[in-house]
Amino acid sequence: MVPAAFAADTADSNYTTCMAAIQEQKVIQDQAHQTAESLRQKGYDDSSAYIQAAQSTWWAAQDEIVAYQKLSQYTDEDIRILTTAVFYEAGHTTEQLREYVAQVVLNRVADSRFPDTVKGVITQPGSMPPSMLPRQPLIPLSPPTARMAPTTTPCAKRR
Repeated sequence: MVPAAFAADTADSNYTTCMAAIQEQKVIQDQAHQTAESLRQKGYDDSSAYIQAAQSTWWAAQDEIVAYQKLSQYTDEDIRILTTAVFYEAGHTTEQLREYVAQVVLNRVADSRFPDTVKGVITQPGSMPPSMLPRQPLIPLSPPTARMAPTTTPCAKRR
């Protein structure tokens, strides 16, 4: 089971959530634009720190819009699978390493040499470490015979 911190929000679909976030970012852009225009009317030059801050805010919102547009192409199942894969591969590491794992999967989805879905990439044989794939039940083995018994002594105990 994936911890709630790593689970995607399932209340709304991914597309709906992304579109709402894009609208929020457009509001931020409008506010930044209005602020810059107001400052210009008051005589501030485009090189002033205030207008540059408004422009920086506008561009940061634009970057978020582009990211949400890319994210909106994935289904809820894709996000659930990707979130689970990231958790099993790098769940107890830094956020940056988790982002790297997710980016590797998404890069493979975009690459024609790999399957074109998140599920296809994750379940492709040899594509992901075994810890990320569904576990198979262990097959009970018959008891070892004398020929199969270890011929060396066990390692010394650690202190």
